[in-house]
Amino acid sequence: MIDKKYENKKAQLSLFVIIGIIIVGAAIAAILVWQNPFQATTSAAENPAENIRSCVDGAIKESLKIILPQGGFFNPEAEEYYDYNDIKVSFLCYAPTEGENCRNIHPVLDSEIAKEIKTYVAPRIKKCYDNMKTELGSYKEEPADFSVSVEIEPQDILVKINKKISIEKAGTTEVFDKFNYRVTSDLYSFIMIANEIVGAETNCDCSRDSCSADTLGLTMANSGFSVEKPVYADDGEEVYSIESAGTLEKYNLAIRNCV
Repeated sequence: MIDKKYENKKAQLSLFVIIGIIIVGAAIAAILVWQNPFQATTSAAENPAENIRSCVDGAIKESLKIILPQGGFFNPEAEEYYDYNDIKVSFLCYAPTEGENCRNIHPVLDSEIAKEIKTYVAPRIKKCYDNMKTELGSYKEEPADFSVSVEIEPQDILVKINKKISIEKAGTTEVFDKFNYRVTSDLYSFIMIANEIVGAETNCDCSRDSCSADTLGLTMANSGFSVEKPVYADDGEEVYSIESAGTLEKYNLAIRNCV
């Protein structure tokens, strides 16, 4: 007679093996998606609009992963950033000489960051269109007709694509000329809070005040966000970090004030 305890142990072992295979498979799939963040995952033949949406979503998220820790810029110049744990955090307010208040060197921060994002995502979106053209033999386009705009709005980033294409499918022709997509992000709020920090730094008296923004007050005034200052150097250089509890995004900015 076969021991029932042996059968139970054998069944449990088999179950653990199956679960292990599922976990490994899921991990491999996650790695592949992470390595190709702006690759469209939906077949162009099945749904061209969803194909482009997937591409836009991946490109925007990849751009944010790079620029949020760096103050909103991809490649800040040597004298325009603070090296924080090997992260180039852009100075938003900078005092070049001793005893002076810092000057807001990015007064139109929202427009500058939108331009940075557009520069990054536009060629990647264009590549997705090129891939779709390769996949679909019935794809037609206006070669010179392509433009991308990026707008930073509360709670999301709006991407507008102007590109006219036509696709023949099952004897009918579908025409697409404009695509508008929104990607969830708290970038807008980060910029608003960053501007408050810069305002507090520029409006202080270097000879009398500490010239630091009230991180606790900013946290209390902006529900869902925490503001901290992980770097406070004696030479007047500071790094502020703003974190969103909703999206789990984190934005850094640097200040050089009252040196």
